[in-house]
This record gives sequence, structure tokens and C-alpha cells, in this order.
Amino acid sequence: MTRSWSVSSPRRSARNRAASPSLIQEIIEISRLQGGESVVDHHVIDLGAVVEEVCEGAEMHAESKQVTLVAEPARASVGHG
Repeated sequence: MTRSWSVSSPRRSARNRAASPSLIQEIIEISRLQGGESVVDHHVIDLGAVVEEVCEGAEMHAESKQVTLVAEPARASVGHG
């Protein structure tokens, strides 16, 4: 019987190492959910930055469809507390 072994490229190894922590975190969260433990992480985020990032990510697709994306800053702030 012949066995073949493949050696990963350095780029693939680096990508796998980078993905490992997030994969481990996701497995831990799934385990917590299955055990009935809450995994909600409450923290403040900058919604303006999120909207801007989403628009930038969709910009090329929008342009290919001849659509213009416009994001305007919010006029009021929403707080919690």
C-alpha cells in the first residue's frame, strides 16, 4: 500500500493558523448555546462606521448595476441605559 503525504504551503498554514482562534471561539459559543448559556456580547459600536463599511463593500456591485449608494449620518442618537 502506498501512502501519499502532502505538505501544506506556508500561505495555507498561515491561513489555517489565523482561522483557528475564530473556529475555536465558534465551537465554544455553540457549546454554550447547546448548554443553554447566553452568549450575547453587549458592547457599544459605531453604527456610522458599520454603514460606511457595508456601503464600501457593496459599492462595486452597485456600480455594476448602475446604482448609487448614499449613506447619510443619523440626525439623532439612540442610547441604551
